[in-house]
Amino acid sequence: MSFEIINPTTHEEWLEARAGFVTATEVASAHTTRTAANWKQIKDRKQGKTTFEGNKYTQWGHDREPELAQWATVFCNPDLLLNEDPQAIVTRGDFSASPDAFTLDWQEGAEFKTTSMPFLDNPAHRRYVCQVQFTMWITGAKRWWLIAEEHDNFNPMEPTSDLLEPDEKLQAELVATAEELHAFIFDGAEPDWMGGGGEDAGELEAMVLRLAQLETQRTEIDTRINELKGQVGQLCGESASREFGDWKLTVSTRKASTRFNGSAFKKDHPDLHKKYMTSKVKGSKSVMVKRIEKEDAA
Repeated sequence: MSFEIINPTTHEEWLEARAGFVTATEVASAHTTRTAANWKQIKDRKQGKTTFEGNKYTQWGHDREPELAQWATVFCNPDLLLNEDPQAIVTRGDFSASPDAFTLDWQEGAEFKTTSMPFLDNPAHRRYVCQVQFTMWITGAKRWWLIAEEHDNFNPMEPTSDLLEPDEKLQAELVATAEELHAFIFDGAEPDWMGGGGEDAGELEAMVLRLAQLETQRTEIDTRINELKGQVGQLCGESASREFGDWKLTVSTRKASTRFNGSAFKKDHPDLHKKYMTSKVKGSKSVMVKRIEKEDAA
């Protein structure tokens, strides 16, 4: 085998072991969302600066793994074994994966996913495919099942499965991403596509600080403008049109109105539409000061 297997005995050992590798999950995320913000988030989590404690959806997915593993042995391959906690970690060089299930010869495996929408409509579908492909690259597996179970408010539906074979082109792309990500996390080397570093870093910092200063000034100015408009509106009442030197003042008031809640209408039955005719748009006043053009003043 071209890969190694780590068998932690506790969850803490599992966390410690995978901390030194770039994982298939991280590679898939970095590859499908190639933005500086996402890569920094991956790096911060790897370095312990931020953590993700999970949520009810991730907990649900974890709890469903034994059931999905049993389903997989019936409908996919009876030799699939659930990778029980603390999961075995497979490594190849600087990279690792923790498969959900695998056969003893590692020629086949399975990844279990739960979803609250049709799996192919899930924005994460491409990321899951990349995770499986990278896991196959690590293990050298010939086949891997991507098994998805949709649920309706945590009521499980019948799972679906796709049998994936190695995609050498995609795997090569994932390996390139993994190498860039490893250098970014552990060596601080930013990839070429991530701008803002190198020789231009100092000039960029100065420009950003100046921009931040101007944004602050604009916020303060906008606040003062709104305050003055409110004061002018109070003096002028509901409507006004007057000229002051080269400037023209226009004050108008929009009356309160009732607006149909279209999003609720789409969600609920058409015959209930009257129920949602309750959202009112508050009246508002418009105060505008505009420079008088020469032809207007003539």
